[in-house]
Amino acid sequence: MVKSVATSLSFSLLLISTFVAFVIADTNVNVEPLCDVAAALNNPPELIKSWKGDNPCRGGRAGSWEGVLCDATATVVAVIDFTGRNFSGTISPHFADLTGLTEILLAGNRLQGSIPDSLTTLSSLQLLDVTNNDLSGKVPKFALNVTLKLSGNHFDPRS
Repeated sequence: MVKSVATSLSFSLLLISTFVAFVIADTNVNVEPLCDVAAALNNPPELIKSWKGDNPCRGGRAGSWEGVLCDATATVVAVIDFTGRNFSGTISPHFADLTGLTEILLAGNRLQGSIPDSLTTLSSLQLLDVTNNDLSGKVPKFALNVTLKLSGNHFDPRS
């Protein structure tokens, strides 16, 4: 009797810990990279105020986090749209941790620094728009299917 209760309790604890690990892994996969992106932008208050909870895709494609759009399954961050927000800071290399990104829209801000090489690893990326910022340096080599919008910056003309 004691052995069967102990076995049952052990099995129950195993199920609970597996479920908790699954929920944490499932819901937080996009959160840490998004927080790193916001930190590189000096944590804009309007983002921090709307970025609540542990799932930026809760609520469907439009998600529940400002500037974040998700795929049709509402599980993967597909678009970051921070166009015309007057954000300052840099482009975080942690955008590359959001592996489902198809568009990164950062036009019309006050971003400085360069475009991180890590963004070239985004295999689903179709559009990177960084027009009208204060970016400089060399432009990394993106796949041929990626549309780059770069005007209004100070990129190295040899890149």
